[in-house]
Amino acid sequence: TLSFELSLFNHRVIVNSGVSLYGGLLANHLSDPERQRQRGTAAHSTITIDRMDSSEVWGAFRLARRAGIVSFNKSINKNNIIVSASHNGYQRLYGKPIHTREWKYSERTLLITDNISGVGEHNIEAIFPFHPDVELINIEEEKLICGIFGNEFQVEFDGIGNLILKESTYHPEYGVSIDNKHLVFQSISQLPFKLITRILW
Repeated sequence: TLSFELSLFNHRVIVNSGVSLYGGLLANHLSDPERQRQRGTAAHSTITIDRMDSSEVWGAFRLARRAGIVSFNKSINKNNIIVSASHNGYQRLYGKPIHTREWKYSERTLLITDNISGVGEHNIEAIFPFHPDVELINIEEEKLICGIFGNEFQVEFDGIGNLILKESTYHPEYGVSIDNKHLVFQSISQLPFKLITRILW
C-alpha cells in the first residue's frame, strides 16, 4: 500500500518487485513461500511496520484483511505536483499505526514524506527496490549515489535510523527472476515517526 515506481532518464530506477510464480498450493496445501514473499509488502517500495504486510495475504491468490485508503489529496501548479494518501493497513497492530505518505515532485527532485501516527515502539522499514540496471556508486551514512546508463541520481534520508542494502529479486514477468538490490531505511522508534526521503537527479 502506497508503493510507487520511478523512471529517470527514460529508464526505470525504483520498481515494485513483481511476481514470477503463478502456482497455487503446494502438496501440503500451504501457499508457495516464494510466491508469498514476492506478493508481500516488503517486496514493494513502501513502508513496513514490525515486518508485517499491510494487507494480510491469505492463500495463493486471496487477501484477508485489506488495507484501506482513509485519505487522499492532490494539488498541481506550475512549480510542483503534490499527492498524499493515508492507509489503515497496520491498525491491527499495537498502537494502531496509520501510515501517511506524501510525494512532492518539482524540477529534478522527488520529495517523499512518510508520517506514521500512533503509539508505542515499532520496527519501521522504508523499502526502495532498485531496477537491476541501477548501479550503486557510493553509500554514505544517510545518502546513496546511484547510476543508470551513465546518468547519476542520489537518494538522501532525513530521519533517525540506518541504511541497509539487501539482496533481492525482480520479476518483470512470470517465470523471470533477476537479482536486484533493495535500499532499506530501518528505524526502531516510538510513534509518531517521520521520515523524509529526497531523490535528486
